[in-house]
Amino acid sequence: MSDHWEIYLCQVEDKPASILFDVGIRQQAPVPALDWVGWLRLHMRDPRPDGLSSNSEYDRLIEIEESVSTAVNQARCSIAYVGRNTGNAKRDFFFYSDNQICLESLLAQAMVGYPEYQFEVGGREDAEWDIYLGFLYPDSRTWQVISDRKLTDRLAQDGDNGTIPRDVSHWAYFKTVESRTKFIEQFTSDGFSVEQQFSSDESELQHCVVLTRNHAVDPDNIHTISLRMHDTAADLGGSYDGWETPIVKQTP
Repeated sequence: MSDHWEIYLCQVEDKPASILFDVGIRQQAPVPALDWVGWLRLHMRDPRPDGLSSNSEYDRLIEIEESVSTAVNQARCSIAYVGRNTGNAKRDFFFYSDNQICLESLLAQAMVGYPEYQFEVGGREDAEWDIYLGFLYPDSRTWQVISDRKLTDRLAQDGDNGTIPRDVSHWAYFKTVESRTKFIEQFTSDGFSVEQQFSSDESELQHCVVLTRNHAVDPDNIHTISLRMHDTAADLGGSYDGWETPIVKQTP
């Protein structure tokens, strides 16, 4: 388990969900020795109407997670806690291990101190780490939303008022000049201007463009713009590399 974790909201089986996952372990995944994925499914006692966890149950759920994590760290077998999914009034914790019996016994034992909770323990072989790589770990669009959220949070901490329009720069990279030109054409027709463009032979995506437009950076607005740029760049074989903005503190 690494020290770098992220969380994001999504839909799982058409229901709202929140996924917390270990980012750092991605560099090692899949770990050949840890070919068994196990899970602990906890039935929440006081979920929100949408099936996510409530404030009233937050402390108890965190206590359970910390108790399970402590047991995992002290286990006689190798276990990696890689993430959890919360939704549909349940919280599922996921682990990879080299020993099915050890893992399942440990998870069941960790719940002894919480008799008020219904739970199930299960697992299956997963040498390719499909649960982690295919379910918990986000795709590039979700990573863009995570990146947007982290940046807007940092701006807000510095006193930025995201609802105020300001000049925002967006970066994108492409394999060919032709692809870059098509990207520029799509966005200049929507009010963006070319701040700069340049080429370098240091990477495969060697043709860069920086587009600028005056707009707000509140989460809803910036997600709409950044995801459109992400998708357009991807369709053209390129990569959207995010945005930057000055801090704007005055009220509208």
